[in-house]
Amino acid sequence: VLPGRATWLAVVCKTAAGTGEELILARGAPDMQAAALLQVRDPELTRGFFRAVSPDGKWGLFSTAKRRDGGDCRLDLVDLASGATRRVGLPPEVAAALEDDELNWRSVLTAFFVADSERLLVSTQNLHAVYDLARDSWQVHAPPPPIDALAFGDGWRPAPDGEHLLQVCYHVTDGAYPQVARIFDVRTGRWTRLPLGKGSYGDVQWYGNEHVVAVDGQGVWRFGLDGSRELLWPRD
Repeated sequence: VLPGRATWLAVVCKTAAGTGEELILARGAPDMQAAALLQVRDPELTRGFFRAVSPDGKWGLFSTAKRRDGGDCRLDLVDLASGATRRVGLPPEVAAALEDDELNWRSVLTAFFVADSERLLVSTQNLHAVYDLARDSWQVHAPPPPIDALAFGDGWRPAPDGEHLLQVCYHVTDGAYPQVARIFDVRTGRWTRLPLGKGSYGDVQWYGNEHVVAVDGQGVWRFGLDGSRELLWPRD
């Protein structure tokens, strides 16, 4: 969905001859009475997952998991004007991580376009890879190890503008107490460690592009990427 502009739906259906399957993308918009249909030219994508649409509305992103019949993990860009496809070769590090476990591909929680529509980002549990569409090149980033007795926690989640990623680290012995948020800057490749204190927080979410919010027994907290910390709404 591109809010206020358009929404796309991927539909797999039988071909007119009934001998196979084809992938159709349906596009709807507020000023349209009926959806516009686009046939994707590569029939292999009927096995894929429709992940995202670029903010400029030009590309659709599909991921396809490794199959037992020999198919590889792959990424494909679909031209939303013509239905032509462009395969994106995965970096060796990412491909190797996905080969370890067939289920890993389904845990790629972040596969999306950055706000400029010129880059896309794919994250596994332990790697981020930024793809430059114009240069057809990847840059791979590995998160620094968790500090002290912390372990990996929830999945990576993008800021609204797609320029930062957030992950919360938890105690090894008790996964209910997040202690540190790790922020990855897609533009610079830099990391920010954001201490959340020792409270028992609920879910931690983005609040705009420069802050995150969390809830504990004291109320609703707002943490800034600059290290600021503010109790927005105290509990009565």
